[in-house]
Amino acid sequence: MRYATALLSIFLGSVAQVLLKKGASTVENAGISLLLEVFKNKFLFWGLACYGLSAILWISVLTKVKLSIAYPLVSLGYVFTLVFAFLFLKENIQLNQIIGVAIIIIGVITLSR
Repeated sequence: MRYATALLSIFLGSVAQVLLKKGASTVENAGISLLLEVFKNKFLFWGLACYGLSAILWISVLTKVKLSIAYPLVSLGYVFTLVFAFLFLKENIQLNQIIGVAIIIIGVITLSR
């Protein structure tokens, strides 16, 4: 169950990245008006909400799992984000990204044993 919570937290962090990227594509100024934009732009709002929920879940994970085991799992966020960027933002995936993701997955498996 603790790994499921960790994966959900990491998953939500990746969803947040995609939502923030989608929302940021409509933002013209990154100044003080950005704070107002967060409340007007549903992608920015829900992206930040996903980050918040992800953080709360991550705190729960840290109460049950050693940091040296839990933190390497965070690198799975790169895997999720790459897939989500391809599916939802129509970004291209390069061979070097696939190789990098394969190395991350091998590393996570190695560290979690």
